[in-house]
Amino acid sequence: MSHTGSETVLVSGQMGTRSLSMTSKLEWGYSRPIDFIAAAHRLTIRTRLCGGGAEGAREGVAVSFDQDDLPRIEFKQNPLKMVVAQLRFPPEMVLFESEKMTAIQACLRARYPIALERQSTIEFQLVAAPGAQPQAPAPIVSDGPLRFADEGNEWIVSVATDSLSLETKAYRNGEEFKARWIELVSSFLTLVTPARVDRFGIRYVNQLGYKATSVEGWAAVLDEQLMGSITSPVVSPRVIRSSDQTWLSVGNDGGSIRRIFAIGPEGAEPASSVVLDFDLFSAEAFSFDIEEITTRFDRYHKWAWNLFRRSITDEMAGVLGEAEHE
Repeated sequence: MSHTGSETVLVSGQMGTRSLSMTSKLEWGYSRPIDFIAAAHRLTIRTRLCGGGAEGAREGVAVSFDQDDLPRIEFKQNPLKMVVAQLRFPPEMVLFESEKMTAIQACLRARYPIALERQSTIEFQLVAAPGAQPQAPAPIVSDGPLRFADEGNEWIVSVATDSLSLETKAYRNGEEFKARWIELVSSFLTLVTPARVDRFGIRYVNQLGYKATSVEGWAAVLDEQLMGSITSPVVSPRVIRSSDQTWLSVGNDGGSIRRIFAIGPEGAEPASSVVLDFDLFSAEAFSFDIEEITTRFDRYHKWAWNLFRRSITDEMAGVLGEAEHE
């Protein structure tokens, strides 16, 4: 059985009801559409009774990710391949008026001077009267959001009539991402003030490569409970690819964890990879207030870090290494 070397995959998801997609190159991994819908489940990450685990873990005590407070590490080998923050709000049709679009570009030009081509979306709607023969669906074509990038095409802003997002494939640290996001939202508020925020979410897509050529080889570097059923001896020797998802709910917030495991072809570097895709988001509407958005940003950012750090052992943290700062 053969595998392709590296794949260009569509990492996609939804915050509320609108799709958010971008293409990302993931080695030996793949992803499928993710719906950002809060479910009535809450994930509990248990610390190891002996060995491994994150620094400061309370041995033998169950600690959920929203209650944890783990020290941050900026890794030398950054596992984050994509980070996206998005606000959704009731449609503001004025945003696509010609004068307002010009104002949006002028507002963003200092940071994001490159206007990207708008990507059209095509939908098909099948409507048939009772007893009538179904007709071939007519395509409904609509323009996608306005998109602007920095000079290096590392940071992309998307503005639609009902959403604002910031995405990057060059994530360095939370401070930089937060500063750009708050600056973007503040600038947006000089152009229009939406009635409310329907959804706010942040998505973190991590990819880890490792020398292991089997599921068993990952046992030393990933939390076994998060590896799930593929660690069972019934299937583990034969697993070449696996994907699963867990939905989370914490009060008025929600989230999901998607784990993707894949073995590469013989001789590949790395031999295998795991994608850890964390989505944290609001599960109810709230006022379009910069302080509230900032508070939620800090909360989701902390939760995403706790989830990632609990997912890997100290050995994997050592493999990634700690970045040096002058």
